[in-house]
Amino acid sequence: MMTSKHKKTAWKAGPWGALALAAGLVLPMQAQAQNILLLTTDEGNLFTETDNIKNLINEFTLSDPSNTASAPRPGVALTRAAPNILSQPNSVGPAIFRDGAGNPYDIVIVATGVAGNPSRPAGMHASNWSALQTAIETRAANSFIMFVDGCCNQAGQMDKMVDLLTAVTPATQMTASGTTISGPLPLNTNSPYHASFGDLNPMYGVALRTINATPAKNVLYLSPGQQPPVAPPDDLVNGASGVFFPVQEVNGGQGACLFGVTDISVFGTSENAWGGTSGPRNQGRIAPAFLNAAKAGGACGLAGDIRKAFSPGVLPAGPGGDSTLTITVGNAGTTVLGSLNVTDHLPAPLQVAGTASTTCTGGMLTAAAGSSQVRLADSSVPVGGCTITVPVRWPAANAATATTCTTATNTIVPGVDFTVQGGQVNTPATATLQCTPAADLRVSLTGLPPIRPGQPYSGSFTCTNRGNGPATGNTQCGVTGLPPGLAVACTVPASQPWTNGDALPEGSTVTCTVTGTPTAAPTGPITGTAGPSTQPGGVDTGTQALPSATASIPTLSQWGMVLLAGLLALLGWRRAQRTQA
Repeated sequence: MMTSKHKKTAWKAGPWGALALAAGLVLPMQAQAQNILLLTTDEGNLFTETDNIKNLINEFTLSDPSNTASAPRPGVALTRAAPNILSQPNSVGPAIFRDGAGNPYDIVIVATGVAGNPSRPAGMHASNWSALQTAIETRAANSFIMFVDGCCNQAGQMDKMVDLLTAVTPATQMTASGTTISGPLPLNTNSPYHASFGDLNPMYGVALRTINATPAKNVLYLSPGQQPPVAPPDDLVNGASGVFFPVQEVNGGQGACLFGVTDISVFGTSENAWGGTSGPRNQGRIAPAFLNAAKAGGACGLAGDIRKAFSPGVLPAGPGGDSTLTITVGNAGTTVLGSLNVTDHLPAPLQVAGTASTTCTGGMLTAAAGSSQVRLADSSVPVGGCTITVPVRWPAANAATATTCTTATNTIVPGVDFTVQGGQVNTPATATLQCTPAADLRVSLTGLPPIRPGQPYSGSFTCTNRGNGPATGNTQCGVTGLPPGLAVACTVPASQPWTNGDALPEGSTVTCTVTGTPTAAPTGPITGTAGPSTQPGGVDTGTQALPSATASIPTLSQWGMVLLAGLLALLGWRRAQRTQA
């Protein structure tokens, strides 16, 4: 059995710690998935064990584990570290229990095959048993599932697993038995933790050893033909093929949820010397059971989880826009969860736009308008959960530029940004807010010459969409203040006719010609107009007044000044003539 000396063993990342994730196999990932890490031993060319591991991967990643061409299992992201990671000395360290983004895993699966003679690999290195114990005691991940081959006591692998189980649950004194069993393994329906596993009854296995002296409530699977114990919960039961401990019973409530299954043959589909296969009868049933147990309200005893959403999730086109961010903290348990702390860092360019509120109990909520951080500290979660509601804004200055008016992704990382009493489900809370690109219509009248009544006229003006989104709906491009007798005709490039109301893509220009014979002079400045639009939410068009293109046509007062100047000149000439005479 592991001693306190083992419990204090320092972490040793070794050269394989970083390599494990760098060289890992990342299987299909979906948003907000349960994040799983798979650690395995080196099985060499022993086909039955490599087959078991392949089937384990298929079980947790495929919607139909019997069909490798089936769709990915929804809501699961599985990363396998280097295939022989557990067989290397000092290869398991703290870094391995964080994914590529630095987030903790929901589940760690430890899978080992038979080992221990010259024709087979050596199984898990002794240094990694101590490292796993520390990881479980400190809840490096929410739950650990151990499928450790118990056949033949090869290299004492199962004995070491039972020693670990006992070390992290000090109230127990379990031992590994020498009995080997095969067949249907009944679910202990009298265990208070059995509900998550109801569809996995029985579970089939081949050549498993059993565990003795397990508290009745912690026996998850029994031996073939064994009836669920009716003894008091803490009475000891022999013959367990699978054991289970919720977080509240591991390392005084500080540890991870823990499953121990005494063989990997539950995934087997290859014929072997022990009489047939078990995997096909378990396919499609093992993963849902263990995944459900690790969710909020499942057998693991993790009650708290966190989710979030923006409403609306897509902002209308225009200079900025407002949305409401709702952060939901779940409590699937039956008691209030204390020590709630939530920190949300809004991604640029989002800002808090008003007063935030919460239905969580007590604590301090801070979310200053114009800032990018929301924080709820020292609060509590009532049974059924609570919410944090925050008005947010995408500033107009950012919405009008092509480089920023895209999608902002907002993520809260459990264990880092979200903690609650008793632990929390580690599935990240992610929400996206999309900013719709806006149009920006501008009119230029520099092609309009002066207008003279009664004289044929030809001029032009342009309307350009300088924004990063199309102008659609009732788009208007034109001029006001033209005198009677002039007509306007507009085209887009390639001389395609364009009329007010047609869409105008970003970067496109409409050229409008003004022709005819004006019957009067303009009575005021010529003004370019752009918009409005009936696109939902409006388009950044507006009306732009440009310098008047009105011609400088002489008025009556001007002719009077000309005549006066002429008379003065004539008078000056007559005076000069008289002087000469």
